[in-house]
Amino acid sequence: MDTASQAQQTIGDQMPWYGVTMDYTEKIGELIPEELWDWRPEDPQGHFQASLGEIAIHCTDERHDTTQMEMRGAPGIFRVLMGVACHEAGHRGTLHTLLRLNGVSLPAGG
Repeated sequence: MDTASQAQQTIGDQMPWYGVTMDYTEKIGELIPEELWDWRPEDPQGHFQASLGEIAIHCTDERHDTTQMEMRGAPGIFRVLMGVACHEAGHRGTLHTLLRLNGVSLPAGG
């Protein structure tokens, strides 16, 4: 492969799983019914819990916020992408679980 072809490749060309992962999080966010957007689990000990909408917005914000990574030194692109993907996977699992507990039907696959 020549240098010109390499320069035109995207992250999706090199790591197709990344786009699939981000797309699935967006799909779940779109499935949050308006009446559940501000719903949050109640903690019996009174600790703060984020609402479904706040979790979805947080995932979007984290994709753009690399401040913490920059404080650790110049990040390689792979470290940034893995950090975002792993962080988002946890929140995506939470959204998935809370939506199902509230009776929202979600697709079985990505």
